Amino acid sequence: MYDAVLVIMDIVVFSFWGWCLYRFCGSFLVLRRLGHKEGNSARTGKSFLGNGWPMWCFWSMWKWLVSLLKETDYNTVRLLLQTIIVYGALLLFLCVFYEGRRGALLFSYVTFVAVSEISRFLAHAAMSFGNHLYDLTDPLLLEGRITNLEMYLRFIKIYACLIQIVMNLVFMIVLRGTLRRVSADFGGERPGFERVELKFLLLPGFIAVVCCALLRIILVTMEDQIPQTLYEKYPLLTVVVPLLLILCLCLVLYSARLFCRLKYLHEEKNRSLILEKQLEGMEEHLRETERIYSKVRSMKHDMRNQLAVVMELAGQSGAQEELQTYLAQLNQSLNELDFPCRTGSAALDTLVAIKYHEMREKIPGISFQAEDLLIPEGLKISPMDLSLILGNGLDNAIEACERMATVGKDTAGSEADTEEKGVQAGGKSQQGGAEVPWIRVSTMMRASYFFLEIANSFDGKLNSSPGQEFPGTLKEDTNLHGIGLTSIRETARKYHGGVDWHEEGGVFTLTVMLKGEQVGS
Repeated sequence: MYDAVLVIMDIVVFSFWGWCLYRFCGSFLVLRRLGHKEGNSARTGKSFLGNGWPMWCFWSMWKWLVSLLKETDYNTVRLLLQTIIVYGALLLFLCVFYEGRRGALLFSYVTFVAVSEISRFLAHAAMSFGNHLYDLTDPLLLEGRITNLEMYLRFIKIYACLIQIVMNLVFMIVLRGTLRRVSADFGGERPGFERVELKFLLLPGFIAVVCCALLRIILVTMEDQIPQTLYEKYPLLTVVVPLLLILCLCLVLYSARLFCRLKYLHEEKNRSLILEKQLEGMEEHLRETERIYSKVRSMKHDMRNQLAVVMELAGQSGAQEELQTYLAQLNQSLNELDFPCRTGSAALDTLVAIKYHEMREKIPGISFQAEDLLIPEGLKISPMDLSLILGNGLDNAIEACERMATVGKDTAGSEADTEEKGVQAGGKSQQGGAEVPWIRVSTMMRASYFFLEIANSFDGKLNSSPGQEFPGTLKEDTNLHGIGLTSIRETARKYHGGVDWHEEGGVFTLTVMLKGEQVGS
């Protein structure tokens, strides 16, 4: 009966273990589809049939095969090597058959290994408490108080089965509860981690794995060919070791919770900064409108005087040249009231006018092309959202061109110094002109999707690292800058869209895709 219970419990535990693996790692990874590039496969979520069955099958069968290799001499080196092979095969399996961001894969793998090991040793500690009953019944057997030996052996077998059941229940409860809590903290998302964040999250898991490896080395020793646990030799460890394991478990659990809360606070801070930028944009819109309105009122007030001058010049003979000059000046004044482009949206016309004047002030001589910036009639996208996307995109482009212009001035200055020294030395030099910064904005419709593209020249420097979704700002004040692309992404998600960027040959291109019909806010 005892052997039958062990076999049944092994099947149950290994199946449950594989199910926990699929539920946890399936929150961060996706089954790789053959013939698809990484990152482009269909997202199957945590569906068991679509995403989880390979994890469950692999881990259940793999653990069952390893369990057939029974250890009799408790060789610590062999035990450690076997553990490394078991979890190393899991890492290889996940890397080959599943895809996801590298940071998410490492975090899910290390956390699963750490929680699995802690749960196993906590279950073993719980079993050690139950073994004390054997110590209580042994004196009774030696003193002859237990007369029915057959009944006693039957009781021992039943009690051993109960201990195994309790031990496995402790393992499953701790394993499932901890992994479920960690997965819930991330909200079912597939996050990306920067290098520092990944180190913060992996450190507790590595500490727990090392502690469990140490316990595996010293917990069981062989004395006179008889295995003896450290709990039997030092009874106080039955309290100390579980306490240490619980602390390691809390370290893994609360480090993930702390990270998620800090990330949430950081996102809330970014949202407040985005709102501040939106308010600043509205103030700029109001100032631009007020500027145009004040000029209109001024020209209306002066129109009679202007017409009187024109009529006077027209009535004089030989004043044709002076009249043409005066009319040209009047036309230039009228042009100042016009917008640099006509997009089909009054809000975007005003925004482009604001950004155009801003870039002309910051970067004299910049080339700005917006002839292809056209908003289709009847497009069901909020003008405010379009203004937010275009405004943040142009802000980043202006920042890049401004930095490029500054570098160009420094380079031109150094070339001038070099040329002067070359002339003084009697040598020849060639004067090279710096590239003119430029920004190009265009839009297009494909079926029901609206595409906005912003391309600009830049100096070739990007603050980007592996696993980072968007390049960060190169400015020192990262709290007030570098959130534009995040704001664009959040706005694009409202319209079932996305954001893509690439750089090549000193050109940075930002592409935003939006569905033409708003689906929610």
